Amino acid sequence: MLDGDAIEAMRFLDRAVVLPDDGGEALFARGLLLIGLGMEADAVPFLQSAIDQVFPSAERLPKRLQLATMMAGGNRYAVFQEFYDGFSSAFCVAVACRSIRAGEAQGYAFCMDRLCAFLGWLRPAIPQVLRRDEAINGASYWSQANLGHQFWITDDRVAADAAYGLAKADAIARGIAPYHFNCGVLVWLPLKTAEALDADFVDGAPQVVGDVAWNLPSVARDWPELVISVGCDRGYFRYFPKLLLSIRRAHEASGSQSRFLVHCHVADASDEQIRFFSEIGALIETSYPHMRLVFSHGAPAHRERSYYTCLRFLTLPTLLQTYDCGVLVLDIDCILHEDFFANIRQSFEYKFGMRKYNFDDEDHQMGGEPWSITAYPLYISNTLIGRRLASFIVRYIEAAYDPGLVTNWTIDQSALGQAHRMIAQADPEKSILNLARSKPLVRFPHEFGSKDAFLVSGGITTLEAVLESFRPLAP
Repeated sequence: MLDGDAIEAMRFLDRAVVLPDDGGEALFARGLLLIGLGMEADAVPFLQSAIDQVFPSAERLPKRLQLATMMAGGNRYAVFQEFYDGFSSAFCVAVACRSIRAGEAQGYAFCMDRLCAFLGWLRPAIPQVLRRDEAINGASYWSQANLGHQFWITDDRVAADAAYGLAKADAIARGIAPYHFNCGVLVWLPLKTAEALDADFVDGAPQVVGDVAWNLPSVARDWPELVISVGCDRGYFRYFPKLLLSIRRAHEASGSQSRFLVHCHVADASDEQIRFFSEIGALIETSYPHMRLVFSHGAPAHRERSYYTCLRFLTLPTLLQTYDCGVLVLDIDCILHEDFFANIRQSFEYKFGMRKYNFDDEDHQMGGEPWSITAYPLYISNTLIGRRLASFIVRYIEAAYDPGLVTNWTIDQSALGQAHRMIAQADPEKSILNLARSKPLVRFPHEFGSKDAFLVSGGITTLEAVLESFRPLAP
C-alpha cells in the first residue's frame, strides 16, 4: 500500500514524463522511486524507457536486456552501473540507506557517491545520511570516502587519512571500483608518508623517472620566459599538432615579443613522431625567433591512461633545473586562447597558478575532494618552493602508483591536492593565483561537445600540415 507522499510523487512524475526535452529524467526518477518502494519489477519498464532516451539505437536492446537480467537476479542497484553518470542524482535519495544484498555493493556505492556529491560536502545532512547507512550496512567504502571529504574540508587531516584508509581497504576487499571523482581514495597517502616524501627534497639534485631521452634546443637557460609543457602516449599525440599551431597563432595574434619553449614528452614515441620533432624543431629554430621546441621520449614505467596523465609532471623537475623560468603544465588536448600571452603574464606575479573551483576568496576549500584541483592549467614558478612542489608531485606518484589497483585515476591530482595544502598553502606568502577566477588561458574539449568534435573542429591538423605552416617562414 502506497502512502500519500508516494502517490503524489508518482502523479507528479507521470506528468513530467510527457514534458518535452525531459531527456528521460522523469522516467529515471520514477524507476528509482519504485525501487525504493520495493517494486523492482514495476521499475524495470521505466528504466528501460530511460535507456531509450539516452543511448544510441544500436546500444538500446543490449542495455535493456542487461538491466532486466541484473535486476531479475536481485541487483536493485544495477541501474547505477548501466547509467553511471546519466541523469540527475537528486532521486538517489529514494534508494539510499537500504540494507544491500550480495552483489549490490558496486551499484550501491555509485548511488551513495552520487547522492553525497549532489547534497554537497558541507551540508549537515551528509554525515547524518552516512552514519545512518553505517548503522544498516556497517562501515563501508562509500561511507568512509564521503566522510573523509568532510574531514578534509574541516581541516581534520588525521580523521580524513583514517577514513580514506578504511575506504580503500573496503573497496579492495569487495572489489568495488570507486565512482570516478572518488578514485583518489585508492592512491591517497597519509600525512606522515607525504611529509617523508617532501623531506627527501634536495634542490638541484637530479630527479629523473625512467630512461628519458631529451632533445634540447641550443638556447641559454635564461632565454625562455616560459615553458609550456605537455605529455602523452603515442596515441594521444594526435592532439599535439593542433595545440602547437594554436600556440603559434596565439603568439602572432598577441604581437608579443616574449620568448618561450614548448615541451612535449611522448611515451613510446614512434619513429615517425621522433622524425617529426627533429624536423619541426629545426624549422622553428630557423624560422620562428621567439619559439623553441623541447622534445623528450622514453618507455613509461606503466602503460595505462592513469599513468599517462602523470607524464607531464614527471618531467617537471628536469625542466625547472634546465631553465630559469616557470613552467605551465597543460593537457595535450586543448588549444590556447588568442589572448593567452597577455593573460599568462598575471601568473608570473605568483609562485603558483592553479585552477580551483571549490575554494572561497580566502582560499579555503568549500566542497569537493582533496584531488578536485584540476591538473591543468598549472603554473609553477622557478623558485625554491616551486621546485620543491614539483619534486613532491613526482615522488608522490612514484610512491602511490600501484598497478594492482583497479584504477590509479586522479593520482596526479591527489599529489597536487596534497602539495597544495602541505607546501603552497603553508608558505607564509600564500602566493597562489586561482586560475578558475582569471581570464581563461585555454579552450577545453568539452567546449566543442566532445574530444572527437574538438579534434576535427576546423579540420584535422596533420603533422605534415604543421611542417608546411612553418616552411614558408624558413630562410
